Amino acid sequence: MQVSDNSKISFSLAGMMFFHDMNRSKLRAEESGDDAITNLQVKAVSPDINFGVMYYTNKLKVGISSSQLLQNNLYGVRGGANESLNTLSRHYFFFAEYKFNINEKVVIIPSTLVKYTQGAPFQFDFNTRAVFNQRFWLGASYRYNNAVVALAGINNKNLSLGYAYDYTLTDLKDFSTGGHEVFLSLKLPTKPKAQSQVKFN
Repeated sequence: MQVSDNSKISFSLAGMMFFHDMNRSKLRAEESGDDAITNLQVKAVSPDINFGVMYYTNKLKVGISSSQLLQNNLYGVRGGANESLNTLSRHYFFFAEYKFNINEKVVIIPSTLVKYTQGAPFQFDFNTRAVFNQRFWLGASYRYNNAVVALAGINNKNLSLGYAYDYTLTDLKDFSTGGHEVFLSLKLPTKPKAQSQVKFN
């Protein structure tokens, strides 16, 4: 939606459905009398909703979103049980990005992502990418108290290909040498807007 000559705002709404079919006889609880297990439904369906909004210009992007808005029971509960058992927590996200044109060939794009889940501490990601000739890019990311990430990629028209290496800073580093990720994205072309044929004298 157009806000001004140089800015727009967009909205997104998504629906989700969680399905599960559980064999209760295979469960072995560490503690007897665990209500979260004993009150599970054998079969359940849980719908949910995600929502987001973003304001953007040629250089700036700012967005907020939330997932699992309905906070339903993921596995369902049997009649008479506590309705708060196995409830999905609502997630909140804030994203911001800005493009700095260093010269005609180099653009630096810092960004941040803030994540919050009810009952958990805030999480922060700080990222920076350098784009060369609008085609090649390199970047780095720091996830607060969690990991550092190295990024690289290439853009070719509507197609983008990238690679990321994630190295954990937590105690898991004693058991893991890091994670690798390859991603591919395709931007679908849009039809150009038809120009009005009406002329005013």
